[in-house]
Amino acid sequence: MQTAAIKKRLWTMYGSREHPAEWDGNVFGGGKISQRFWEYLMAAEMLELTPDAVVLDIGGGKGFFAKLIAPFVKKVVILDEDQSEDTARIPNVECIRQHATADTLPRVITKEITHISCISVFEHVPEEVRDEIIRSVNGHFSGKTFVTTFEFHPVIHYFEHQLTTRTMNRLVSGFTRFYPERIESSPLRCENAYGRATTPFNSRKKQYIGMWYPLAIKFLPMG
Repeated sequence: MQTAAIKKRLWTMYGSREHPAEWDGNVFGGGKISQRFWEYLMAAEMLELTPDAVVLDIGGGKGFFAKLIAPFVKKVVILDEDQSEDTARIPNVECIRQHATADTLPRVITKEITHISCISVFEHVPEEVRDEIIRSVNGHFSGKTFVTTFEFHPVIHYFEHQLTTRTMNRLVSGFTRFYPERIESSPLRCENAYGRATTPFNSRKKQYIGMWYPLAIKFLPMG
């Protein structure tokens, strides 16, 4: 019932003036049912949170996901150098104002942490930072679930750190203690994930084609 309650709260919060979120219809467009909404929906579902959960939210500095789940878990720890001041005032939210690196993560991923979320982070950081995050989670996380979402296209980079099949495979192959239990792709895309391109089947006709789209992956411990 925790997951259902979180989803209901997500619907009331997302896109509201009180709880603005990235790509929420009020800020950058997209509306209530949007790609970004889907990412939070999948993260909430895949994490399978319980009242005693202690969640590490890597890169969650804007605070929306922490605000969403805080009423339903024991504690949320946000690891991000840039953080929202109002999020820090929530009693069971701890804000660590540092980047996720090979130095910071082993100290943050204590035995207290039961779940880790990493929502829309990997497509915004260089490959070496992504590798550090995976190695740290693989080496130090002894909890239940790791869930990540990120922007993806099988072969083309439409922006600097966007993942492709090749780079995604390199990234997740760093997991030796965890396995992917579920993989989903979004049926929705951001408004800015479209651009004009000449289609190979009709070179005279230009169409709007979808570019990148988010994936959500749930990892569970091998043991």
